Amino acid sequence: MSIYKKRFTLIGTACMVCSALLGQTMVIPHISSPDVRGEAARPITVIQASLSNSGLTQYTLHAVAFANVERGWVVGNGVILGTTNGGSRFTAQYRGSLDLFGVQAHSAQDVVAYGLHELLKTSDGGRTWTSLRMPYGPIIQMDFTSRTTGFAIGGNGNNFVGNLYVTKDGGNAWRRVPGLRQVMALTFANARVGWASTYHWIYRTENGGSTWTRVTRTPTNGSVRRMDATGAHHVWLLSIGASGMSQTSYSVFASVDGVHFKPVLGVSTAGAGPAPGDAIHAAQGPGTSPGPFVAVSDRVAYMAGECEACGAGITMFARTSDGGRTWTEYPPIPDLPGLPNSSGSGSAAAFPTASDGWLIGDMVGISHQLYHTTDGGRHWSQAYPKITPANGFSFVNRAVGFGLGVPGHANDVVKTTDGGAAWQVVGRLPVTAAPQFHGGSAAPWTIHFVSARRGFAVGSDALLYGTVDGGRIWRRIPLRIRHYPYMYGSVWFANAHAGAFVVTGYNNAPRRFLTTNGGQTWQTATPVNLQVAQSEMLPPSLARAASIQIQRTNGQDGVGTAGSQVAWVTAMDGFSLTTNGGDTWKTVKFPQNIANQPEIIQFTSSRDGYVQFWDGSIYRTVDGGRKWTLVAE
Repeated sequence: MSIYKKRFTLIGTACMVCSALLGQTMVIPHISSPDVRGEAARPITVIQASLSNSGLTQYTLHAVAFANVERGWVVGNGVILGTTNGGSRFTAQYRGSLDLFGVQAHSAQDVVAYGLHELLKTSDGGRTWTSLRMPYGPIIQMDFTSRTTGFAIGGNGNNFVGNLYVTKDGGNAWRRVPGLRQVMALTFANARVGWASTYHWIYRTENGGSTWTRVTRTPTNGSVRRMDATGAHHVWLLSIGASGMSQTSYSVFASVDGVHFKPVLGVSTAGAGPAPGDAIHAAQGPGTSPGPFVAVSDRVAYMAGECEACGAGITMFARTSDGGRTWTEYPPIPDLPGLPNSSGSGSAAAFPTASDGWLIGDMVGISHQLYHTTDGGRHWSQAYPKITPANGFSFVNRAVGFGLGVPGHANDVVKTTDGGAAWQVVGRLPVTAAPQFHGGSAAPWTIHFVSARRGFAVGSDALLYGTVDGGRIWRRIPLRIRHYPYMYGSVWFANAHAGAFVVTGYNNAPRRFLTTNGGQTWQTATPVNLQVAQSEMLPPSLARAASIQIQRTNGQDGVGTAGSQVAWVTAMDGFSLTTNGGDTWKTVKFPQNIANQPEIIQFTSSRDGYVQFWDGSIYRTVDGGRKWTLVAE
């Protein structure tokens, strides 16, 4: 699995060939909502744009919550993602300035996301959000028991301890709950029954928080990090111990009467000391430091652990299905080297059912990957971001296509065999240089396959590479070009035989190489830009017609072809298509319900075509562009 970079650049789509000539790059922009910091409650305009792989890497994810197996939310630094289909698709419902580290889904419609001093609320499943300021922050934890009643732990400069506050009007006004100080954790089983833990005592309410009764001492005399109530008398408790040598001891306790707590899991380490609360004889927990803990029911609970000293980190998962008496520890989760919070908060994991679960993964300090299990934690798969080509694609027929680049690895080559719905990495360009910027030119011209086995791609060093085995093994095409910073390359084929490779920014002058035998050999030619090379390689009548169409429609990317009769010109909000060699053209506008500004368009026949937008989504048409279907994002 690729270790994604937090940020990377792509060449802008507007006037792509011109951008290539100028050597410009464009950072993928944020889609910003109005800054809600410090303002009164008001609706936030919902953003329906779907995040792409490249968009996600701008954000750090902190918390996940699901109301049921279909409806869920993930929040992070400046973003709220929502899904209505079990994670098959996530949509950005908010992008802005708030760093959100907690989220609670009280129902499929009522959700609260919160940061240090503000919370965002929705009562329509995320279509609109309202910003409210918490006057007694920073917020440590928040728990709403209904649409109007909620409780929050507000700190005083301490990230783990604060006072308890309550709201009865949905978060507009808050008042302090008397008698509870140094509160560390909070949980409610229902609208009436709940628990709160302070340094030394555990309190319980049976009337919705109107009064609290001290029921017992904390089993660890402090350091309670999380409580999960699963019934009117059942509650789980996670306690964090000392830390040392990249290790943190921890313990899990369970109560079946709401008063007495029994240790059911413990981790003692040489560097962090014994498990807190005399849990040294309890079952051994996963890892050497705690990850998220989630209780699903009175009997089922999950504990994630991490071995921070094990190289890039090894993440393990344990499950109990008998109330904590026994635990099953599963093998380390493949490709998941770390967890986003070793403090043991459950916010980075969610289990809407005993078998369906979600976990945020940490890749070298950046938590921007979401994993999913459907078998109770035995097996996990990355659910977000899914692999889609970041720097261009090339289809050889309506089902088989190749793409270049995934976030963090611009030289990875991906392949699809189902028309773009699923992609997998099949090879990598053997690039050795370390360019100052991404070296590919405009995205449509970085990869081109002339058959299912023979293809060409431009590496991040702006040099040309070829494959004859369907993308598994690549070799550099020896064209006597040295890499220079700000150099970009473009590869394009008019048909299976005639192709061009143009290097721009090379010593301030373009260079062109031509092939007439499908890329087996290349010859130097007069230096021109890609658009001129395209017009020279097309039949004269088609070249003239395409040039006129580009000027008429303010075309952006020159012309693409599929055979001698089918050609298209990309515009800002659609494209022009000819199926008779340029004699007539039809102009197609993209529907308003999908994104505009296409990044890549390609047709494999007069009816079958694909388009990828700036947000990373890929749509497919089988009727010449009248109707488009989302196949991947």
